[in-house]
Amino acid sequence: GSSDTSGSKASRSWFGGKGSGSSSSGGSNSTDDEERRWRKWVDERFVKVLTANIYRSWDESWNTFSYMTQQSHWSWPVQQSVRLAGAALMWQVGRGMPKKYSITATSCLYSTSTAVP
Repeated sequence: GSSDTSGSKASRSWFGGKGSGSSSSGGSNSTDDEERRWRKWVDERFVKVLTANIYRSWDESWNTFSYMTQQSHWSWPVQQSVRLAGAALMWQVGRGMPKKYSITATSCLYSTSTAVP
C-alpha cells in the first residue's frame, strides 16, 4: 500500500481517500484498478470540464448559488452572503478554467461525458 503523507495533489481524490492507495474493503485488484481509473478521470478531467460549464457566466454562477442557498436552512443574511461570495468566486474560477485546461465549454462537456475510462 501507499503511505504518501506529503499531501501532494496527485495522490488525492476529490471524493476522499488516496488516488493511488488500495481499497480497505478487501476488493480484488481489478476492482481497485477500475476505481483508481474512475477517480483519476473524475479528478483530472470531469471536475474541470463540469466547473467550466456550470460557471461560464455571472448569471449561471448566480443561479447555481441561488439554488444551493435555497436548499439550505441558513438564515437570510447567511444565504445572501454565501450566494454573493460563492457566485463571485466561482465565476472567476469558471472564467479561467477553459484557458488553463484547454476546455472548449459545451462541446468539451459532451466529448468528456462520452469518453469515460
